[in-house]
Amino acid sequence: MSGMRRMIPITITAAADGLSNAVDLEEEMLVGFIVSASWTAAAISFLAAPTSAGTYGSCYDDANAEITVASAGVVAGRTVLFSSAVTEKLRGVQYLKLRSGITGAAVQQAATRTFTLITRQF
Repeated sequence: MSGMRRMIPITITAAADGLSNAVDLEEEMLVGFIVSASWTAAAISFLAAPTSAGTYGSCYDDANAEITVASAGVVAGRTVLFSSAVTEKLRGVQYLKLRSGITGAAVQQAATRTFTLITRQF
């Protein structure tokens, strides 16, 4: 596996749905993120689509558990590096959005927040 990494800025809006813009991970896998310098406490969940303009749906694993990072781990300014289990679960995702909160319980941010996604080539 290559060690090439890319840092991708992604913005979570202050809208009630708590969603970010979409990013194309191309032939990369998400291995972590850097939390915005300001953050209204919330978990992070992931949405995927088959195309950039497609319908985004929440990501679940084969045990029907939503893939999330708990709010206790999402702290302003923190770098969050995923375990290999989380990285593998998200490995096939090409078009990705982040959500502030979880399915059915989005958390509206007080202002626009910018995260930095950390990816690595397959």
